[in-house]
Amino acid sequence: MTYIEIKTIQGKQYKYLRKTEREGKKMKHISLKYLGPVNPVYKVIKRKKSNASLYTRDLTEEEKIELNKFVKSNNNFIKDRARIILLWDDPVSASI
Repeated sequence: MTYIEIKTIQGKQYKYLRKTEREGKKMKHISLKYLGPVNPVYKVIKRKKSNASLYTRDLTEEEKIELNKFVKSNNNFIKDRARIILLWDDPVSASI
């Protein structure tokens, strides 16, 4: 015989599919499957919209020269990072 058993563990209820078998005069209970919580809790995280802007400090001429050297590097990671930093230093308006 199979049935659903509800267990309470640390104040929360969980469902299990159980099976009972007779062994002589005794009954043996076997857990077949965990069915999940009785009352599932879905956490909804509300994110606040941010109007934050990121700013960088002005680069010195020495730093700009060095970054322009890195742009010509064979290492793609270094090349991309140097381009990003140079673009941050010289922001372009999105309006046309």
